Order: sequence, then structure tokens, then C-alpha cells
Amino acid sequence: MDNKIFYEINGVRYEGVTSFQATNSMVDFGKSFSISIVVNSEITPSLINVKSQDKIKIYIDNTLILTGFIISRNISYDSSSHVITFEGSDKATDLIDSDIIQKSYKIRNFTKLVSQVLQDNGYNLKVINKVADIKLLNEKEEVNTENGETIINFLFRYAQKLQVLLTTDKDGNIIITREDELGTIGSVINDLNGENNNILSASINETTKDRFNIVEVFSQDTNDFHTEQASNQKGSSIDNEVRSPRRKRIVFSDPTTSDFLNEYAKWFVNVKKAKGKVYKVKVQGYYGGAGEVWTPNNLIQVRDVFAGLDGEFLIQDVTYYKSLNGSFTDMVIVEKGSLSLKPSLSDLISNSGLL
Repeated sequence: MDNKIFYEINGVRYEGVTSFQATNSMVDFGKSFSISIVVNSEITPSLINVKSQDKIKIYIDNTLILTGFIISRNISYDSSSHVITFEGSDKATDLIDSDIIQKSYKIRNFTKLVSQVLQDNGYNLKVINKVADIKLLNEKEEVNTENGETIINFLFRYAQKLQVLLTTDKDGNIIITREDELGTIGSVINDLNGENNNILSASINETTKDRFNIVEVFSQDTNDFHTEQASNQKGSSIDNEVRSPRRKRIVFSDPTTSDFLNEYAKWFVNVKKAKGKVYKVKVQGYYGGAGEVWTPNNLIQVRDVFAGLDGEFLIQDVTYYKSLNGSFTDMVIVEKGSLSLKPSLSDLISNSGLL
């Protein structure tokens, strides 16, 4: 594990970068990168001919981390140096900006729906489902695109209804997943005895701003909370870490069950609690304790006495970068449950078939 950066442009492999940065996130779709190279006589001829839209693969040692395209190229020089900088993103990032072709679908299987949408819009991308118990879309409803809607916004709209996440892998494939699918990858430590400490810097932000002591969820056709009918269709959950009274009331106008209302109230409390704690950490190199490159949607053991953290958390975002000072990884680490999607009653049926 040498923490070396290699890149392959149009099938030609290069090594040696002056600076490098690549991002990988569970909440921001797609991966992005920036590579700067001080030009010398050995690599100048081929790199000068590289242009926007050329294909690129980026490796950390022998581990592929990104497959995509160069979006911009910048050449700068003075009397002492010549530098080329490439910036770009993975193969799927165009889905963020490209508007979707207007069409209606009657496809209940979400993996097939995503694949068909990509095909109809001219994208040759694989779709990989990693969620075994994903539900089916409502057979009674057509899946309609909206005028001016981007491809990724359309896909996100239905992914949220199915309580799944969409992200990309190292090959630029579309991944249907959920939080915490990949297992534990390593640990970050800042202990008083200094043994095994690997945290170079860290920060933590904790807030109870959007949390409530009591969350009540109702199902009814009016806003009258005092009727007997309303009290029979109610779910609730308590957050004991928030001062009382701080109350939140949520109303569903559609009829539903008390089990769903309780599930929704519990989800609301847990997600607001999880999102109220964000931990950012910087470590040397690109690898976790298991010898794998740090990657989002993995669990990580955190023991930081100064931040008051000791337990298992979730890696949400990763930024790899290299400078004259060395190779480093920045991570955004959150409570488990932060990326849990809200229960959806409408547009779904019970799990009568798996994808």
C-alpha cells in the first residue's frame, strides 16, 4: 500500500501527480476528481493531446476508484514550471444535468425501470441492485416523467418512495442500495494514551435544533386532533434526549394504519437524532485498517476522547487528496440511521415479489 495515484486516459497509463483530489459521497450523486501534473519531456507529448470528454480511469495503487470522463483541461506555465490540470467526473454524472425524455412507464420492478429509462435516454450504464427486499411500485399507477425534470431527479423521486439510495461504483455503474450494506472497514482513534492514534485533525457538530421530545403522527381528513376517530389513528415516538415539552405533529390526509404511523414517528425521531451529529476527520493515506481504500456506506469504529465519541458510525463522504505535504483522506462520518429514508405508504404495495 504505497498510496500512489495512477490514471489511465484513453487506455494509456500514467503515474506521478503533483496534486490530486477525488470525492465519493452517499448523498451527492456521482464522483468527481481533479489531477494536476507538472509537465516534463517524458509525458508532455501525449498529455498535451488529451481533451475534454476523453475517457479516464483513476487508481489508488492497484485499486480502481473512478471510471469517467475529463470535463475540463487547463494548461498554465511560467518560466519555472508547466502544469496541466484535468477535472472530471464518473460516467453517470451526466444524469444530474441531462433532462429526461418525456414518457410514461408501467414497470413495477425498479431495477428494470432504471435500466429502461437509461436506455431510452441513450445511456449505456449497468444497473446493480443490492437491496434484497426492495418493494414493487404500485401496479395501478403509471410512472410519469415531468417536463424539464432531470434524469436523476426522476430516478430519485421513485427511489425515495421505495426507501432505497442511488449511487455509483468504481466502474460508473448505477447502484441501488441502502445504508450500511458493505460492513466495517476500519477505525479512527484519538486516545489519551496515544496508542494506535491515526486522527490528524477532526471536528464535530452536534445540534438538537430539529429534534422534538414528542412526535405524534395522525391519519385523518381534517386537522381536528380532538375527535375520537383521530385518536384511534395515531402513532407516536419520544426522544428522551430533548427537553420537554417540544412537540411535533404530522398529519397524513390519506387513511392508513396505526402500525405505519408508529413506524413513521419512530423514523422521524431516529433520523433527526442521527442527522444532529456530524463528525469530520482527516487521516494519513487512503486505507482503513482492513487494508481497503476508505469508501462511503461502510461502517467505521470511532474512538475520539476529545470529541466524546466511542462506537460504530457510518462513512457518508470521502475525499482523497494528495499534495506536496503527502496523501490524506477526509471523511464525513455520521450516526447510523442518518441516511435511512422515510416510510412511504402511497405508491407502494407489500413485498409480494423481489427484484
